[in-house]
Amino acid sequence: MCFVEGCLVRKNNVIWIVKGVEHPAGYLTVFPRYEIKDKETGEGGILVKKMGLKNPEEYYEFLLTKPGYGKLLYNNCAGRATPLIGINEVETFYNPFKPLICEEKRRSEPCLVYEYLASAIEHGEIGLTGSSYFMWTPKSDIDILIFTKPSNVTQVLEEIKVKTSEISWEEALSIMNTREYHIPSLTTLTRIKRSINQRKVLGNVVFIRILTVNPFIYNECRYNVLKEGEAYLQGLVLDERSAVYPYTYRVRVLSSDILEKNQEITIISDRGRFSEAAKKEEKVIVKGDYEAKIYSPRQIEHQVYLWAKHHYIAPMKHVE
Repeated sequence: MCFVEGCLVRKNNVIWIVKGVEHPAGYLTVFPRYEIKDKETGEGGILVKKMGLKNPEEYYEFLLTKPGYGKLLYNNCAGRATPLIGINEVETFYNPFKPLICEEKRRSEPCLVYEYLASAIEHGEIGLTGSSYFMWTPKSDIDILIFTKPSNVTQVLEEIKVKTSEISWEEALSIMNTREYHIPSLTTLTRIKRSINQRKVLGNVVFIRILTVNPFIYNECRYNVLKEGEAYLQGLVLDERSAVYPYTYRVRVLSSDILEKNQEITIISDRGRFSEAAKKEEKVIVKGDYEAKIYSPRQIEHQVYLWAKHHYIAPMKHVE
């Protein structure tokens, strides 16, 4: 069983992707990603059809119109309704670290990428996720997971930098357009091109998600999230851990509509387009959900969570 971002489960003839690293008690936070077209191919694999849903808002609308696919339930870890599946309702767990397509010894580009990285990255365990787990076409993305210990992150980042290469400017521009960045700029384009998460491996564009949470241990979130509104702020990045999932920035507020000046706040996201978006000692503008994580009446942490299409974190000097 696999319980973290990028793991895949099956229910109701749909392949769901697990989101986050903590879940409401007894449930998994999931998004619907692929419909199963046929039970099996001639090679024993599964044919899947991508649903074409890109943003959380689209997942919610889809499930509201097609409740037979799954349920929207209140998620105390998110402070809103999200798709949830009970652990005992999962029909099949798929292990990204033992990809089905490669177990069947079908030589495909995802398997070649998976095998290359498995030998090149010495300080992490390699997983294959997304549609490449089941099948692959030249138009498909190749999504890679790397599980490593927190103490080995620096080595993994260096191994990725050395053993893979940067994508081209054209590929970076295509990614920026596909992800629909709210504030596109030359700085954003440059950071996508030089990103440690978006790399070229054996001629393929690969998105790499680095995890430091054990994917095989179920983690129940021990807090409740209270959404207190949407926050806009200008701030100074004090520190960042934006190449590792979930992507985080520690920011000192310079000005804001609802936060106090000089308040220090964590900016956090589980979406790839918010990774490596800002650097330490850089002034940024931010828009996202202002949340309270309530562990107990005496233990409350605040954060700004980026998840919606109109949210952003961007360098101030490149914003007019």
